[in-house]
Amino acid sequence: MSKRLNAGAHPFALAGRQGGGGLMTVLMGLALVGILGAITVPTYASYTRRVYISEGLELAMPVKAAATEYYEMEKHRASATRTPVMVKSMPSEFIEKEIEPLIQPETMATQGSKGVEAVLRAGSLVMVSYATSVDPKGKTNYYLVLRPGASAGGTAWSCLSGDAAENTVRTARVDMGARRPMPESLAAAACKP
Repeated sequence: MSKRLNAGAHPFALAGRQGGGGLMTVLMGLALVGILGAITVPTYASYTRRVYISEGLELAMPVKAAATEYYEMEKHRASATRTPVMVKSMPSEFIEKEIEPLIQPETMATQGSKGVEAVLRAGSLVMVSYATSVDPKGKTNYYLVLRPGASAGGTAWSCLSGDAAENTVRTARVDMGARRPMPESLAAAACKP
């Protein structure tokens, strides 16, 4: 009869002894999940940014086709109208300095839900403007500049970021508003120099 009483007491006795081991296992599991989360969240955010940048460049493809036509027409027009120009020296106080207004780029496509704010075109330049989700700090709207150039087979496109993008936009007098050129570190995979 004592065996039956002891047999009934064992499940409670075993549960009491295993409770400490179960708590340690849960804590170790939570620590492991925290470590994996700390590793994967930044990697996922970086992957998402690269996807957004690539989607913006894909969205710009049809706009590049239109800008290529413009570039080729302007290139032929410029070569057909080249004539020598005679310049007379004039004192600077007699020269009126007129500042040209900035060019407002035309919005060609928008895709706000995927990190791309808009694809813009000003003449032969194509600018891809990204939403703040591309910025690691989530504050700045960045842009990339796609610029055509002559090549042996026709037109070759350059993807510009950082100072090169800013200088190109400034030289072309394009108003990009509060947008900043994408840092080269973010654009490295998409825009290779």
